[in-house]
Amino acid sequence: MDQQLKQALELHQQNQLDQALQLYEVILQRTSPPLQVFLNSSSIWRSQGKQEKAIKCLKQGLMLYASEPGLWNNLGNCHMDSGALTLAVVAFRQALTYDSCFTDSRISLGSCLRELGHAHLAYSTIKDQFCLTKDKTERQKLMIPLVESLLGLAASEKNSLRSEDLEQMVKLVETEVQQNIGTQDPCRAGLLMTQLWIQLNQLDRALESRDKLVQSINQFFSEAHNKKLHLKKSFHTQWHGLNWNLGIKCLKQGRLKDGWSLYEHGLQVPAEGAQRWQRSLKKPFKPSEIPLWRGESLAGKRLLLMGEQGIGDSMMFASLIPKLQEEGAKIILFPGDRLLSIYKRSLPEVDVISTDDLLKNRWQVKDFDFQTPLGSICQYRFTKLTDYGPQRHFLKPDSVHTKRLRQRYYDGRPLVGISWQGGGKANRIPMKSLKLKQLTPLLKNSNFRFVSLQYGDDGPHLERYRKDSGVEVLHDDTIDPLHDMDGWLSQVAAMDAVISIANTTVHGAGGLGIPTLCLVSQQADWRWIDPSIFKGCYWYPSVDATYQVSKNDWQPAIDEASGWLEKQTEHL
Repeated sequence: MDQQLKQALELHQQNQLDQALQLYEVILQRTSPPLQVFLNSSSIWRSQGKQEKAIKCLKQGLMLYASEPGLWNNLGNCHMDSGALTLAVVAFRQALTYDSCFTDSRISLGSCLRELGHAHLAYSTIKDQFCLTKDKTERQKLMIPLVESLLGLAASEKNSLRSEDLEQMVKLVETEVQQNIGTQDPCRAGLLMTQLWIQLNQLDRALESRDKLVQSINQFFSEAHNKKLHLKKSFHTQWHGLNWNLGIKCLKQGRLKDGWSLYEHGLQVPAEGAQRWQRSLKKPFKPSEIPLWRGESLAGKRLLLMGEQGIGDSMMFASLIPKLQEEGAKIILFPGDRLLSIYKRSLPEVDVISTDDLLKNRWQVKDFDFQTPLGSICQYRFTKLTDYGPQRHFLKPDSVHTKRLRQRYYDGRPLVGISWQGGGKANRIPMKSLKLKQLTPLLKNSNFRFVSLQYGDDGPHLERYRKDSGVEVLHDDTIDPLHDMDGWLSQVAAMDAVISIANTTVHGAGGLGIPTLCLVSQQADWRWIDPSIFKGCYWYPSVDATYQVSKNDWQPAIDEASGWLEKQTEHL
């Protein structure tokens, strides 16, 4: 192996992806780059949401390694991410042509076929491999996709699959799990079955299975010869991950009591990338120094609330603070330094403290009775939908700055703030975001002046959009949310209405009480309840929601946004 490739692989293994990719790109300029470089570089580009680059790289690789199933599988994954399901099907089938036992390709192929409406093909694709393979690991991987494909078959044709048939099939899977795994490791068997019910959205059964698993764990770990097993990191990771996924599913279904209780596990579930945990936060004091709040009475107590890892989440949970104050609690808030000035102004009866305050020992252990992350308060006081949205005007902007910005922007037309792209992991961004040109039918309405509230340096992008479409969206380069959240909040406060995808803009506008419409993706996260159960935003009274009807199709939601905007501003 040459030195350059060795260095690239070492960087990749150390998760230094940008540095590894730089070396991979150099190696790709060679006449015959190694297969591994095509596989690895395309995977990195895919993880960054750069599907076009990944696809170009894979096609280049297939010119040299046409019968390599890994390249075809990666190509199928990229097409899946881009919504090109037919092309994905072709790629996965090619992968299986060269390796019929390529389980990942088979599972992905079944998923694509199911989404394309070919339920029978999806079922047979998974079932055939499940029945043929004798490998326990492969059968375990295929179990959940098999049941999913069976459910797809049941949903596609009325009366073609009776509920008792599904029940019988799941029992067969459960029997196999118990036979192959349960006798040696009952905890692992319980994990698998609970995961199965979570994947099937059978939440009652998932919660019941989880309760049985807790009993199995307690019994198993109480035995003398198993005492060391509970220290195994892998089991703890699986346990917390299972509870986190179940909690998220419960929140999506509006089952807040169960969801918020399980939400705690996010503090111990690893996350990809720079963010170490699903719920990471700064912890200035250890639980041994200040007890964690577990729902005790707050009358006369001093409670330290710590911000969550996401700015938007901190703003969302902070909207519940007034209800805690009503109990007689003395609140001390450590929201993160970017939010300091906003909450000092918005919550005058709360002590809002900074990192510098803690470093200089202005606040010490003796100053608090309890501490808790902001996201952990819901399980104790906010378990019903009616517990939310207590105030329409919660946040207070800098009124002088807001007035100055409004005078600068206002030209006689209502001001409408827009935001079209979210943050987060690269593979999640396309799922909840849209392209600016998709908003053109809305932005062409000359009765309104549209103002960008988008994070980042969007000025050049908006100028290109203006030249291509003839539509102007105001960009104010004096506003930089990454360095001045308070200035950004003043900009939001200057708007008459806001239209945004699900990002921090919604929390700013909702906290200010501004009429806001959120364009909610079909693949929205746990912050939005499934619209078949509850439509709208339960956190903020001023926020409405319109929903993406099908994947990659925003048009009905945008059409609805146009009517909503006219209605909201007709009195202006």
